[in-house]
Amino acid sequence: MVQDSSKQPNQKPEPLISPYEDIKYGEPWYVDAELVNLNLHNLKKALAYLDQTTNIGDTYSDEALSHNIQMLLLRDYEELEIYHYPMDIYLGQITLWEDEDSTNEEASRIAVSYLYQNQIPLLLGYLPDDYTLQVQNLLDSDRPLKVATFLEGGPYKNVIWENDQLTFVEKEKSYHLHLIIA
Repeated sequence: MVQDSSKQPNQKPEPLISPYEDIKYGEPWYVDAELVNLNLHNLKKALAYLDQTTNIGDTYSDEALSHNIQMLLLRDYEELEIYHYPMDIYLGQITLWEDEDSTNEEASRIAVSYLYQNQIPLLLGYLPDDYTLQVQNLLDSDRPLKVATFLEGGPYKNVIWENDQLTFVEKEKSYHLHLIIA
């Protein structure tokens, strides 16, 4: 039996895409809010897990970026920002629950967590207080809840095309995590 050399048996799978855009443009009524009191430790833990279990880091290396964007830069741009984590990355199963012990005045009592390694729920943050009634109505309805995330910020590379050469500068922006619920 001849084995196909183009397929590598230990290749990591592609990261999954969050259904954020599908919900936003496919549902007539939804709540779209940025989490407050974002738990950066747990968010970074989720992202590190994705780095380990998917091929997301493979496309972020200087070598991969150089290969993939050199022609694009030649045609259209002199400088690009390439983020390590795409905005529509799927973090995992998201759950909403009422945290009766929450004392934060900016946030609602509706906590948002995700299932780390499909086993342990870890707190990501809270929904803003402005959305409490709307989200409570969604939670109380009989229809299945649709929840997705949208990530902004994190590590990125500033890719500069100058004098027929690519330069990569590592930078980072603060994280912002949005949640859409329908």
